[in-house]
Amino acid sequence: MSIGWSIVLLIAVLFALIILIPFYFVVDSREKRFSVRWLLFSAAFRFSDKRLEIGLAGMRFRRKKKPSPAPSTPAPEEKAIEEEKEEERPSSLSILFSRRSLVILLAELSVRYALDLLRSFSIRHLSLDLSFDDPTINGICYGAFQGIRIKRVHLGVNFWGENRFVGQFALPLYRLIIPTLRLLFRLPYLEIYRLFREVRHPGSVRKEEVSA
Repeated sequence: MSIGWSIVLLIAVLFALIILIPFYFVVDSREKRFSVRWLLFSAAFRFSDKRLEIGLAGMRFRRKKKPSPAPSTPAPEEKAIEEEKEEERPSSLSILFSRRSLVILLAELSVRYALDLLRSFSIRHLSLDLSFDDPTINGICYGAFQGIRIKRVHLGVNFWGENRFVGQFALPLYRLIIPTLRLLFRLPYLEIYRLFREVRHPGSVRKEEVSA
């Protein structure tokens, strides 16, 4: 077999691995932690202390978000000039309202894509532990949950005031191909580009429209 065909075969195998081997996601409400794992790569973010942990082939790298420095107060003259520029420049919100039909279309496409994305996930395990302030309600729910049997889902009640949700999900990338292609075919690229230019450089875009 020639070197060229060997490279093509290697690329095809790598592509098959990427789209067939799923990503695994874990959401834990008590630890306020979100993690993702794929083959030898893993990443986890803890919202409580804003710490990011990345793992690769057994090696782990941790990074904690640094506190943002206090904003410096500008001089009165600079502040007046900035306020004049802000008054002259139209806000991004007003620009978006002027393209209301485009914004509505993008919102609809985004919602549909998000729903298709949620349907693409496979539930590996769901665990929901509830605890109410009223012990009577806890007792009723505890008895009711004993008769519920759902595959890969655990419903429980505890009596020490702890509410916790743990979800484990899997997502193979091949399930995203059709929804992503459907979204890409429906996007109005020219109108999005014009909107992006108008938000970034409203003055120059208006001058071009007037001269045209």
